Amino acid sequence: MNSKIIATIGSAALAVCLSAGASNATMIAQSGETMGVALGAPLPEGIYAIDLEDYGRRDNAGGAGNYRDLGVNIPLIAWSTPWTLMDSRIEVLYAAPFTHLDSSSPGGLNRLDYYSQLLAVNIAHDFGNGFFAGLLLGVRTPDSFLHTDYVAADIRPSFGYTANGYDFVATFYYNGAFGSKGGNTGLDNGRSDAVALDLTATKKFGKLEVGFVGNASTDVNDRSDNLYANGVNIREGHVALGGLIGYDFGRFTVQGMVTRDVAARGKAIALNGSTSEKETRGWVRIIVPLYVAPKAVPAVVARY
Repeated sequence: MNSKIIATIGSAALAVCLSAGASNATMIAQSGETMGVALGAPLPEGIYAIDLEDYGRRDNAGGAGNYRDLGVNIPLIAWSTPWTLMDSRIEVLYAAPFTHLDSSSPGGLNRLDYYSQLLAVNIAHDFGNGFFAGLLLGVRTPDSFLHTDYVAADIRPSFGYTANGYDFVATFYYNGAFGSKGGNTGLDNGRSDAVALDLTATKKFGKLEVGFVGNASTDVNDRSDNLYANGVNIREGHVALGGLIGYDFGRFTVQGMVTRDVAARGKAIALNGSTSEKETRGWVRIIVPLYVAPKAVPAVVARY
């Protein structure tokens, strides 16, 4: 498989997750989902199928000895179109994820359901010499997991360097909810807007890829709703670090990652002063190009 495809498959790595589980901020998208990929680097024209599976556990969620596990699976289709805008590739993405929540806390939520779907356009530009930048503009539907009734914006600028076997990538997120919830309108609706950052620093050795990854997220304003007892306002957030290993098998590529929170700020901390509600999470990504357009053969110019 062309290593350039794997290096730039970031547009196909998007995921969605229950914000109260995998991330300590009230993200609609999942912090960490673009680790290991270059979202802003243009994909070769074609169609790509990707599946991102991750599973994590938060320590002492709801009290000592309790835990909350959250699994996420995201099937996604990415179409790298033949169209460009100012020499930037236009890519169209669609994801229909589902989640599984397991809680040992008394009265804890345990359920399997679909979550907010994503439809997005990614504009990716290659500046040459390995440097790139891109902008994803997406819309997320109301979800059945938490029965939310709002449509959300998903905006992600990304930039970095991917060449000579190296991948250095930074992708930023902004999530804001539109519509109506609890009688409110605008970008609030009983939950905070949130921002996040995913970082990647990896090196390829032939078909093998190894390196470091990290992610962080935070609410951008305090919020108080019925998820918080006693009217507590808190800006949830976290910082996680970890490692990546991947391998190109030819027809498909697999990446595995493990991350651990090194800092966390959440509801449990606000209510009881605990600092132990941190998460360990494992990630597996499978990338399968379904169709890659053949490169045009340059015209032969005869000399006389």
